[in-house]
Amino acid sequence: MKLASVASIAALALGASQVDAHSWLVKPVSRETAPQVDMDGTIGCPNKNPGQSTSFQAGESIDVSWWRNNHIGGFIRWAIIPKGQEESGANFDKNVFYYTCRESGESCKPNMPGKPYKKDGAPGDNSRYSWDYTDAHKIPCGDKIKLPDWLAKGDYVLQWTWFGAGSSFDNFGWAEVTYRSCADIKITTDGTKSKPTCPTFVGGDRVTKNENMTADQCFYYSPNNYIPKGQLKQDNNNYQQYYKFGKPQAVVECQGSTSGNDADDATPAPSASGDDDDVDETSTPSVTPTVTTSAPKTTTPVTTPSQTTQAPATTAPPTSDDDDDSTPAPSSSRRHHGRRPNKTVEQRSNDVEEDSATADAPVKCRPRY
Repeated sequence: MKLASVASIAALALGASQVDAHSWLVKPVSRETAPQVDMDGTIGCPNKNPGQSTSFQAGESIDVSWWRNNHIGGFIRWAIIPKGQEESGANFDKNVFYYTCRESGESCKPNMPGKPYKKDGAPGDNSRYSWDYTDAHKIPCGDKIKLPDWLAKGDYVLQWTWFGAGSSFDNFGWAEVTYRSCADIKITTDGTKSKPTCPTFVGGDRVTKNENMTADQCFYYSPNNYIPKGQLKQDNNNYQQYYKFGKPQAVVECQGSTSGNDADDATPAPSASGDDDDVDETSTPSVTPTVTTSAPKTTTPVTTPSQTTQAPATTAPPTSDDDDDSTPAPSSSRRHHGRRPNKTVEQRSNDVEEDSATADAPVKCRPRY
């Protein structure tokens, strides 16, 4: 188990300024006052000493916040255990109840007074890959989460985990490490509901809002789970391929869904040319209409039954003989309406097919005759 403060991983910044300062939980009041890195994905609470406790009711929607500090996309995971239980990573992993996007909240927008910064020349925070371009710990992210409504009243430890975020300062091909914080809270009322099978996921972040995308996803650095063992460094020249839209892997697996976009490379790729084009590609579920339009095609083979009804007509050879009184009667009456009586066998067989077709669709034929 390896725990490192931001000071111990300063070398990873490669000369970046103070703005590249990572983050920690700010609200509710956290035990941590600086970023704490979980290097191998096993940390529960970086600081084992209890801190200031904040009181809430079971099932209450509470305000939460942390610093953006230049990083791109990602998820926040929330877990909770009773106070006094071992604050291990394994225990928190068993009690995850909520996921949100890291860049959630109205104030989570990179900016610089009078001159919003955006890589590749687009204005302001419209870029997927914007820097804060301001001092560290100035731009808060976060919105609201709903505390579990199945817990008994008592003292608890709330764990905050940041993962799936990209780096910045021209290292857009790098993934940030996993950060953790803990906060002490008190639940003052008993919950009244049962624990659900899967944790809640609330999507929608800065990028999905700017690009008018559905709010059931987040913009993140792939993969959509933890990235242990330090910082993942990949190609800075083709960084778009690493960024995707989707849900955390744990949510997708629990819901038994294959709709998570971790394997979808279509949306991030066009971002180099412009964000407006991406909106069209990601938000056009044209696949759904094509499925619905194809459905009638599969049901319309009522032509198949018509083939079965044609069988008696075509197998009635008397139509080729003018002397038969069974089937020729209706067909001969049609031949007298302007058709020549002297026809080849092939022409007469065609007449039979036409007659059988009209017999299969009497509603359409009656108005004519």
